Parts: sequence; structure tokens; C-alpha cells
Amino acid sequence: MARKKTSFTSEEIKARLLDLINLSNLEIPGFAELVNISESHLRSLLNGKRNFTEDMANRIGNPFNLTAAKFLDSNFKLNKQKINTPILNKFYEENKVNSVYFLEQKEFRKDSLFIKNNLILKSSFFKSPKYVSDVREKCGELDKYFASKKISQILNYFAYTGILERYHDFQIKKNGEKGKRLLSLFYKK
Repeated sequence: MARKKTSFTSEEIKARLLDLINLSNLEIPGFAELVNISESHLRSLLNGKRNFTEDMANRIGNPFNLTAAKFLDSNFKLNKQKINTPILNKFYEENKVNSVYFLEQKEFRKDSLFIKNNLILKSSFFKSPKYVSDVREKCGELDKYFASKKISQILNYFAYTGILERYHDFQIKKNGEKGKRLLSLFYKK
């Protein structure tokens, strides 16, 4: 008699998978590598385009010593201590040079996150209006060097999404005089 496969497609199971990914401090590519499934298959599970089977739950749970029954049990609470296994630690050690696998490396890969985390969220840098050149200089002080065009794109995106406010004014020269060029200034309310 063939074994019957049970399909799990609920939003709770997808949320549980996302919790496991976040608790492991891995990005999607790293998590897919750890559980030995393709990145596209993992994304399809998260997007609901593929059914979640008991066999898949076992494969995903295996590196964390989770059976499908535990993984699919809503009463079993996931936490960092429960999923911190020798397999996960070995994966961290063997792949530490592959920064795209780890969440904590995201800030260093994404320029916008660096600016958001270090200049907007963790400091009062944008308490007063800043030119792109001010932001570029501040990033340089933090050992991150960006082209002005890149910073301008990031700041304009933050203004568009409401993270920062923007207005235009004539450039203030180093000697304190107003110049003839209109420049964007960015600040946080």
C-alpha cells in the first residue's frame, strides 16, 4: 500500500517556515543551501505556489532536529535555542565567507540599509537638513564610500517612501553665501 502524502498549504505553515528562516539568521539562499532544496523551490513554498508536504517538512526540519510533526505542530514554539544545532553551527563556519547567506551581512551588501540603519535609525544625523555631500562625508567617516549619485538615489527613494523629507533650496557655499544651484536637502521629521 502506497504511503499517503498529506499536503500543508495554510498561511500558518508558511509563516512558520519564515520564522524558522529568520531564527536561523539566514537569507533565503543560505537557508535553501542548508536544507538542501533549491532556492526557487523554497521561494515557491513561501509564495504558496507549491504545496507543503510532510516529506518537505522533514527535509526542512532535519538540520534543526525537527521532525515534520514538530515543525507542523503550532503548539511547539520555535526559538533560537531549539534550532541551534551542530549542523547549523557547522554551516555557519563552513560558509562564513559567503555573505549572501547571512542576515547580519545584509547591511554591508545593501547600501540603502547601511544609510538607513546608521544615519537615520541609530543617530540624529538627519535632525537638520543635509545635502548629498554631507551624507557622503558622514558615510566616509564610517568607512563606507559611495558615489554621490548612489547616495542621491537612496535619499530620493527614502523621500519617496516617507522615511525622509525633502525640499529644494539654493546651495550654501563654504563661505556662507547662497549659490545659484538648487539642491535637494533631506531631513527626518
